[in-house]
Amino acid sequence: MARILAHDRALTLVAIVLAAALAWAYLARMAAEMGDFASGMDGLLGHPMLYLWDLRVLLLMLAMWAIMMAGMMLPGAAPTILLFATIATRQRAAGHASPFALVFGAGYLAAWAAFSVVCTFAQWELQELFAAQALSPRQSIWLGAAILIAAGLYQWSPLKRRCLTDCRSPLEFLSRHWPRTQAAAVRLGAHHGLYCIGCCWLAMALLFVGGVMNFLWAAALAVLVLLEKAVPWGEWIARAAGIVFLAAGTWLLAM
Repeated sequence: MARILAHDRALTLVAIVLAAALAWAYLARMAAEMGDFASGMDGLLGHPMLYLWDLRVLLLMLAMWAIMMAGMMLPGAAPTILLFATIATRQRAAGHASPFALVFGAGYLAAWAAFSVVCTFAQWELQELFAAQALSPRQSIWLGAAILIAAGLYQWSPLKRRCLTDCRSPLEFLSRHWPRTQAAAVRLGAHHGLYCIGCCWLAMALLFVGGVMNFLWAAALAVLVLLEKAVPWGEWIARAAGIVFLAAGTWLLAM
């Protein structure tokens, strides 16, 4: 056990890479089977595919959203989770009890799983509107444009900046809230996940615009999230993306 704990960081890195890879492999297969690898046929700007919603479809969609969120968000959270593993390993080497990084990561994913529930019911509601023909194609485009504009404005908002700062400064975040028990590590992981949700929730809403199962659109948003959090100019990348979202939304309204 001591030897395993000494390699907590390596094990955590392997777990992150494996989980993200499996998530993206699942999404690629699902997108290919639905014939929507890059078409956006289930988005507001395409021709939505309608499902007969029952408990089975609800659970499948919830699983899809949870797996998608894990695949999109784990790479951006990796620096924080790995830093947690490094600190925990050093504390154990010094003779102090310290929680596992994977427990912290589980709390992080739990926060995004809760967000997935919201996304699932939002998709259900959109499907109901389309099935009832309560949204015309033109109204669908307007709704997509409104989400793009909202996402663009949010990229420049103080709340976005605050949440992104905490996501980009994991050492400061962990030093303020370091947990002493496994349960506290789960709560701290969920706390960090809430900051990430605050940072990226409207960017994730753009999946409804380009297509929930549009694999390339999801990959592009995942890269944006990673760049915002991991590279030195991430804050400016976020603002530049906001300008692009605003321009795209305005162009759609003017069509």
